[in-house]
Amino acid sequence: MKKVLTLSVLVVAILMVFTGCLPKTKFGTATLKTIPELRTLIMNNKDTWTDFDAKDRLYETEGTVAYEYVSNSDSTKNYVYVVDDKGNGIKLSYLHKNEYENLFNVNDKIKIKGVPYYKTWDDPNVYELRMDISNYGTITVLEANHGIVLSSAKNQTSSLTGSNFANLIKFTGKYVDSDQFQNKNFTLANGDTIVIDSHSTIGTLTPNSTYTVTGVVGQSFGYRVFTSDASWTTLLEAAPPAPTPESTYTGIEKVKNDFLTNSASNTFKNIEGKLFI
Repeated sequence: MKKVLTLSVLVVAILMVFTGCLPKTKFGTATLKTIPELRTLIMNNKDTWTDFDAKDRLYETEGTVAYEYVSNSDSTKNYVYVVDDKGNGIKLSYLHKNEYENLFNVNDKIKIKGVPYYKTWDDPNVYELRMDISNYGTITVLEANHGIVLSSAKNQTSSLTGSNFANLIKFTGKYVDSDQFQNKNFTLANGDTIVIDSHSTIGTLTPNSTYTVTGVVGQSFGYRVFTSDASWTTLLEAAPPAPTPESTYTGIEKVKNDFLTNSASNTFKNIEGKLFI
């Protein structure tokens, strides 16, 4: 009976291996690197580091949560941006809601173990520097409310590119409008545009007012900024008041219009300046 049971367990284990159902271990030796070192490694190996399911490529790093979204039951839609104290960042991808929701918050310092990889699409100019967590990775909170060093944000004076991805940046621009999805469009001094993603936490904006915005650079149909706190956006210059339209009436028409305009107070001046009550 014991031999039969052992054989049955062995057969089940073999079937699980071949069908891919065997749970993947989240333990293994990881190489410790800083976020800038990881960014360099990913770019240097972008042609080969495209597989996020590579257990022989485990790395470990530390950073502070700058933006997080892990509330979707579909792990492919969950992501976190972490930055170091100098504003260098990386994106964490494929996080399972049941493991990571409420585990950490923005401003928490965390230790990350995962598989770094390069993600791109049809456009070679659009890419992401990522670290997969779901397969072999782990996240541990090192210090709650460590805080993001906002002063480390790099000043951005032109359109965003891949080199900005996941980094903390700061820009000054005039708020123009919002699109149908509530993404916010800003025009920089040189005429370039920067978009703030609709999922950002941001206060009320006034068109034609100039703001300074700090945020982390993400990507969704192009590079854009994600902000996690309304205080990251400050008003620099309010929009000028709208000019009062001048009357186009002349002669008798002007006199008539002035009379109608002032009729609410029952006061009207004739041409000589005398009052009619």
